[in-house]
Amino acid sequence: MQQIPRKLYWLILIGFIVRIVIAASINLGNDEVYYLLYGRYLSWNYFDHPPLIGWALWLSTADFHLQNEIFYRLPGIIGAAISTLFLFKIVSFISNPKAGWIAAILFQASIYTSIIGGLFVMPDAVQLPFWLAAIFSGLKIVDNNANTASRNKNLLLFSLFTGLAMLAKIHAVFLWVGLMGFILFQQRQILKNPMLWLGMMITAVCMLPVLKWNIDNHFITYTYHESRVTAQNGLHIDYFLRELLGGVIYQNPLVYIVFIVGLINIRKIKVGAPFKSLLLWFSLPLIGLLLTIALFRETLPHWSGPAFLPLMMLASVWLSQRTKNDFFQKLPVMALGLVCILLTAAVVLIEFYPGTIGRTSEPTTLGEQDFTLDLYGWKSEGENIAKYLEKKQLNRFLMVCKDWLPAGHIDEYIARKANTYMVGIGSITDIHQYYWINNQHTNPKSLDTVLFINPTNYPRDAKEQFHELYSSIQLDTVFTQMRMGKPARNFYIYKMGK
Repeated sequence: MQQIPRKLYWLILIGFIVRIVIAASINLGNDEVYYLLYGRYLSWNYFDHPPLIGWALWLSTADFHLQNEIFYRLPGIIGAAISTLFLFKIVSFISNPKAGWIAAILFQASIYTSIIGGLFVMPDAVQLPFWLAAIFSGLKIVDNNANTASRNKNLLLFSLFTGLAMLAKIHAVFLWVGLMGFILFQQRQILKNPMLWLGMMITAVCMLPVLKWNIDNHFITYTYHESRVTAQNGLHIDYFLRELLGGVIYQNPLVYIVFIVGLINIRKIKVGAPFKSLLLWFSLPLIGLLLTIALFRETLPHWSGPAFLPLMMLASVWLSQRTKNDFFQKLPVMALGLVCILLTAAVVLIEFYPGTIGRTSEPTTLGEQDFTLDLYGWKSEGENIAKYLEKKQLNRFLMVCKDWLPAGHIDEYIARKANTYMVGIGSITDIHQYYWINNQHTNPKSLDTVLFINPTNYPRDAKEQFHELYSSIQLDTVFTQMRMGKPARNFYIYKMGK
């Protein structure tokens, strides 16, 4: 068994502590408050994604008895620690501990793996450990030194881990695409192994809850995601560049350079041929597909995030072969330093920037286009607004929204504090999971008189949105949120009646 160096434990521990500090320092972002709904309203599947992040939140918060940003973000924080250890073991297995150590540093230095998938409340946070575990099992399947029993065991483990990764995000099916591509082109004899087909059944069993929910809901998850990747008219070079450059930024530009240089020198990387080939199969198809889709349709850069993990492994092996004073060997530590600087700057900007970096010309759009306000001040201002609603007895009314964003923030930080509920009254594609949450409320409050709260960093015109539903739309009051003594945004509170 590979011995774990003490410095790796220190790297994991320091990363864990830093993430805890950041988790406690900044409020939840738009996606994070939305995914909290998954844990609060457990289901076999959700409008946007499979259920694993919801189940993880339910566990990390002890069924939401522990309501704090630290516990909300704990799945990602723990997942990052486990993933770092997995990555070290994988790269040590295919190469040596020196390469494994470099891979661990690159993992901590990547913005995607260390923050998006290693801190925030995101499906990626619970997917990454299983994705890496599946890769580890896949490599042991094709290991030339493995015996039949080992291959059979790892075929089943690969299937299980892939199924669990798919319960976080469906695109983990590309792990099967990678393994089958490798088998068809390089080791067809594995097709005769009944464990391969049994393994596919194990993955399918993992997905039964998702399948059942979608059958009951007319496969709405897949029709929604299909609409997100259906080609639009003509080529869109701007979408392609955004996907490409977004990947560079999300991975950390210095880490991305390591990946590219590693690919350029792929023939020089001293890794067994089956390992090298399988890792490329686990990586390039998903990256290539998303870059192709981006020529015709908008994509999000983090969709391809896990596909860069095999490139991280290969690049780490290549770096371990370089001389000690080689420039490229310095890049992982430089990348780790860069991400630390960026994290510090981001927290300082979010918490201490005077006023807003967004619009200031009109009070109704104060703070619009200020991304820092997604993570700032919701808890403190939410408590102030909730106290006002309770004092004025306005909390006897339901709150309504027509969009999931910013409804999630208002729901988490205002409605719950004021002991009322958020109800989505828009289309399914606008209110997302609220369409199902609405049916779970047993609260007797009616929709004849409701509240609508409009934060001006996401301005909505109350009369334009609700005039067909409510004849009376009256502004009750306005809260102005300050940051470092200057106005950052306004909260307009409307009372609406039929």
